[in-house]
Parts: sequence; C-alpha cells; structure tokens
Amino acid sequence: MAMGLWVIVALWLFTLVGEEIVKYGHKPLPMLTFLWSYLQAASILFPLAFLSGATFPIATKIIDPDSQEAQGVLIARAYAWNTIGAVVGSIAAGFIIAVFFDYFQAIYLLAVCYGLTATVALLFLTPTTPHSAGKTSLCNNPCGYALSHFIGY
Repeated sequence: MAMGLWVIVALWLFTLVGEEIVKYGHKPLPMLTFLWSYLQAASILFPLAFLSGATFPIATKIIDPDSQEAQGVLIARAYAWNTIGAVVGSIAAGFIIAVFFDYFQAIYLLAVCYGLTATVALLFLTPTTPHSAGKTSLCNNPCGYALSHFIGY
C-alpha cells in the first residue's frame, strides 16, 4: 500500500524537479544543476526501491514463516515466481505499456497495480485463525489456501 501511495507522491515531486529543468529549454544544463536534479530524482526513487526490496523477504515469511533461512522448495518457488514476474514485467513495460501509455498514465497504472497487489495480499494472505503449529499463515485463510496451490505449495 505504501508503494502505491509513494508513486503518487513521487509524481508530484518529479513535477517539481522537472520545472527546474524546463527553465533551461534546449540549452545544456550547468553541471551543478544537473547533479542537483540527479540527486533529487535519486532521493525520490530511493523509498520506492527500498520498499520494493523489502517485499521479497516479507513474501518468503508469508510462504514459510517457520523457516529461519531462505532455503527449501517453498522459497525456491518464490524465487522462480519473482524471476518470472521480473521478466514479464520488463517485457510488458517495454513493449506494451511504453507503446500504449504516456509517462504519467504508466505511473498511475503502476500505482494501481501496487494498490491491487496490496489488497490481494491483505485479503488472501491475512490469517483468519490463530497460527497453529505446522500450518503457515498462508494456509490459515481459505483464499490463501487456494493461492498456495497456485504457487505450488
């Protein structure tokens, strides 16, 4: 949910950074202005990168909360799905989204996708019964149980 909200905030922040650059028109940017704009853009992207990096360890804990290390069949399947998602996402971004959407439409689409992902996680992966020995939180919820069969658990 935080990722979707940050994408919307980032749109506004990028607009502010862009206004400074647009002042120069077609003239080359002075080096300090270029570096300052680069630092601003990096600081806007850092929270999203940080939150994106945090999702995989959280997902592995949801799949196998009793595991102390990232190992085993369940975690391997999570890595496989993560890799498939990265490949499909890259192809979709380059050949579908970039072709049919402008920059801001693509950003709004990304925010909606993050919001939907968070909603699915909250609905399907939240335990409805207390955690019991030998059962993962993924399987405590009936929808989570169905999802676990989809990912091969």
